[in-house]
Amino acid sequence: DAAPPPPVDAALAGSPADAPDLSGSWKLDLSRSDSLDAYLEAMGTSPTAIEGNRTAETATETYYEFEQDDRQITQKKTAWSGESTRTLIFGASHQEQGAQLSKTLVAKRAGGAVVIETDFGSKRRLVETRTLEADGSLKMLFELTTPRQSVTFTRHLVPGAPPPRAEPVVKDETPGG
Repeated sequence: DAAPPPPVDAALAGSPADAPDLSGSWKLDLSRSDSLDAYLEAMGTSPTAIEGNRTAETATETYYEFEQDDRQITQKKTAWSGESTRTLIFGASHQEQGAQLSKTLVAKRAGGAVVIETDFGSKRRLVETRTLEADGSLKMLFELTTPRQSVTFTRHLVPGAPPPRAEPVVKDETPGG
């Protein structure tokens, strides 16, 4: 049996007119984006892991695919760390349990943006504001607040789809094949 859908707070969700439709394929533009170093440090990531992330992110392109409608937004991210997909219903609380971290996310539409608020617990909160820019890029402004500090950084995405996956080569094992 499927779990019932989470309750939606219509006022929190906002209306489709309050935000752009971000549907499409996007590529992270590192030349216009801030480093994740300060964010990772504020979240308690070790210096070695921060360096590893920076190296991997520079060596491997990151792509996002968004599907958005009046009710929800789905994000598929392809990065050096693998693929992840998340669907958030506007105005509804979404729980994610990780091995070391659990979090609560809420997506809403407000002020010409899609806003995703993430509560990590322990008074750590991330607000991500996504807007379409005049040049056709997508700007993601992140504001992290922890008991010790606040960190703000921006990531820019440009239209772009990941390259098609190579089909595995199937060797013909039949005699004479």
